[in-house]
Amino acid sequence: MASSPFVNSKSRAERLREEKVEQRKRTRDLIDLLDPLVPLQDRPISSEKGSLKSRRTVLQLYEDTVAAIRSVKVGNGSQERGSVQVGSDRSVSSFFRRLDEDLQSCIDRCRVEKEYVVKGMMSSSFLQIVEMDTQEWTIVKTSAGFDNLFQNLPCSSIVGERLPLLVHPHDLWTLRMHDKPRDPVEIRLSVFRGNCHACIRCELHPITAENSTSTLFFLRTVDALPSMVPDRAWSGKAEFLSSLCGVFNFDDICSTASPWEVSSRMKDFGFPEQVQLSSSALLASESSRVVLEEYLALHGVELHRYGELPQVFSRILQWHLYFDVTAGGIPRFTMHVRLKMPEIAGCKITPWIKLLQVTLDGQPNQSAKNVDSQVRFYAQSNSPPGELHMTSLYWRKRKDGWSCFHNRDWIMKPDRCRIFGQLFRSAQDKLFEFEHVSVRVGDVDNQLLKDIVGT
Repeated sequence: MASSPFVNSKSRAERLREEKVEQRKRTRDLIDLLDPLVPLQDRPISSEKGSLKSRRTVLQLYEDTVAAIRSVKVGNGSQERGSVQVGSDRSVSSFFRRLDEDLQSCIDRCRVEKEYVVKGMMSSSFLQIVEMDTQEWTIVKTSAGFDNLFQNLPCSSIVGERLPLLVHPHDLWTLRMHDKPRDPVEIRLSVFRGNCHACIRCELHPITAENSTSTLFFLRTVDALPSMVPDRAWSGKAEFLSSLCGVFNFDDICSTASPWEVSSRMKDFGFPEQVQLSSSALLASESSRVVLEEYLALHGVELHRYGELPQVFSRILQWHLYFDVTAGGIPRFTMHVRLKMPEIAGCKITPWIKLLQVTLDGQPNQSAKNVDSQVRFYAQSNSPPGELHMTSLYWRKRKDGWSCFHNRDWIMKPDRCRIFGQLFRSAQDKLFEFEHVSVRVGDVDNQLLKDIVGT
């Protein structure tokens, strides 16, 4: 029986449709590839805005690519046979009809000096390009798009800063394992845009090695960036902050080091000495000194033997945290400390002493700064539900401005507080990792609350 003449015809039609779908997919992939690579040309503000990431239309991308190719120098300075030409009688659309097939041929025939390519990328306001010395992960050069991620910082430029101090403390090991990166590196990075701070997931894609230690990276953000001009620096509700308020005890079992040990280690590392405000405030109070001396006498420790005080303080120190929101919608906290003696020492409790009040907007904390160093606190605008995440950056004065030397992350939950970070001088040094854990043991002191609200 003879086969139907329509069978082969139908099969051919299906193949044509599949070929067209594949061709459209290749065209879209090529456009997505070209868009971040082709420099933007100057256009009137009123020009049409497109759907590409660069806000161009596809036709505008074609025009910009033509301009870019025209500026490319052919290796021998003259047109070779078969080289790509764009005549005035050819439309832009027809020129790019077979661009996916001709692109590799064009690249093979043309030689572009790398410095021009790098210069073009560095001039981009939407590409996040950064050159870093991967031995110390020091930022050497940045694009305008990368600079836009780091605003509201005391340093005049992000160039010269070390990336590990802007990375989530738990991701520092990831960087240390990629001192000669060949594959993308996934990290959580602190970004600062306007009054907003967020810790976002991103990928560092190595583009090219500039020399034996310096590498050019493209930063791809996985999480959404915070708004450039936010209405509020923090998107949470003020009612939630009340669940974080209360009285806390230091948990020396879950903690890996006491605050006093970390302060001592910072001094050993050559960092500006961070005065333990709680110790200073309590020792300056006559009532606290009397109670402390009584307790120390039970343990055979004299008050002047400061080497043994950290363990004592960690057992009997309580701190009171109160969170609220400023008129500008920025969260802040007020901290008080006191001593609470155990039953063996008579259960004596000293009055609350105000330690500090911190607004989480990146302004220097007046209580924890001196001439040569300062601490700045930031609320993370993308904190998970039911938690408040904060970042504290430690800065020291240099001849040309301020430079970051340490960072810590805070995670506040209704039942506990975690503070963690690492100390290191060099990216090659052995890390001193620490975590402070405090557990909630009581509600807000109503009498103290009246004093706080009244200030």
